[in-house]
Amino acid sequence: RQLAALELAFGVAALVQRGIVVWDKKMGRPQPGRPRQQCEFVVWGTVGPRARAGPWHPGLYTHTIGSKERDIFCQKPVALLRDLVRWAPEDGLVLDPFAGSGTTGEAALLEGRRVTLIDICGENVEHCRRRLAGVEAELRPRPARAA
Repeated sequence: RQLAALELAFGVAALVQRGIVVWDKKMGRPQPGRPRQQCEFVVWGTVGPRARAGPWHPGLYTHTIGSKERDIFCQKPVALLRDLVRWAPEDGLVLDPFAGSGTTGEAALLEGRRVTLIDICGENVEHCRRRLAGVEAELRPRPARAA
């Protein structure tokens, strides 16, 4: 539903739109007389040129998330976002302008990437802060125990 907004954002920002890939959720809200909303689209791009090096990435991702695993309605699976943030070079920056519950931030931290999250909703921003503080605490090296 934000596909058009994202494409417009690329048009006014210093970003080069590189493409769109599909996420098949395997489920989706059924609606009488309409197609099931089973797929979402990932618009991706770069600031400046992108070297044609590195691993191959799929053009279609299939991940599911159960309703009990979600903090907010439109939350994405961490496994999906971990796959997607790997597209960024290890020294690259991942931008999510619709941060929601912070899944992109968690995935970026787990994959060793830097991340910038933006969300218009103050409750989501606070949720992201708490979530990412917990992830960072888990990733911090633990002090060695004295023998």
